[in-house]
Amino acid sequence: MKWLLGALLIGFLVLGGFLLSPSPINSQAWNAPSPQPLTGKLAPNERLRLADLLARGEVYGPEDTTVDDDGILYTGTQDGWIVRVKPEGQTEKWLETGGRPLGMVFDRHGNLIVADAWKGLLSIAPDKTVTVLTREAEGLPFRFTDDVDIAPDGRIYFTDASSQFREPEYRLDLLEMRPHGRLLRYDPATRKTEVLLSNLHFANGVAVSPDGEYLLVNETWKYRILKYWIGGRYPGQAEVFADNLPGFPDNLAVDHEGRFWV
Repeated sequence: MKWLLGALLIGFLVLGGFLLSPSPINSQAWNAPSPQPLTGKLAPNERLRLADLLARGEVYGPEDTTVDDDGILYTGTQDGWIVRVKPEGQTEKWLETGGRPLGMVFDRHGNLIVADAWKGLLSIAPDKTVTVLTREAEGLPFRFTDDVDIAPDGRIYFTDASSQFREPEYRLDLLEMRPHGRLLRYDPATRKTEVLLSNLHFANGVAVSPDGEYLLVNETWKYRILKYWIGGRYPGQAEVFADNLPGFPDNLAVDHEGRFWV
């Protein structure tokens, strides 16, 4: 009988401690739209199975990719490395940021601009010198620097996916369903960072149109892509570009013909 009472007491203490512990999130209710039927253009297919696999088994959690003038592909991995894959197929650990390199793109001077989830917006010179460009905007530090792209005028557009949760805690940001994300712009000429859009539900991938008139940014948890006008018809305004997507949009890229890849 004593062992049973002891077990009940331990169970009570464990359950009571769990119930009395503060929650790491402050959830907000949100009703997702009804999913579209996966037919027509949304019908499942196996086209990606035809893709060539690079560095198979040699990279851990690759995220974004970019290619330099010599055709060498760069990507950031979960263990904090920036890895290079040469045209011949050789894989090389190039540089360790000490964080989690996510989005990356080369600027006109050959520097690799990296959105590092922990370190902020970085510039890495060809000799591997690392410079932190910015870590905060309007007094609010970045907690999840995510993706980056560069406009034709050289200004850098990037996202802070969440000002509340770090990269390993991204599921908590989803469960909380509050708009902690921001779209930002860094000007290398003035070294100033400005907030273009705030209150985004996990601001993720970003891609600037080839003419620099607008950009697209993913609002991942809301299954949608927003369009932000840099110039063009409505400078400084945003609108929904694609809504109720069949899954969570993550990375974004645009090719030379102006097609966006999600």
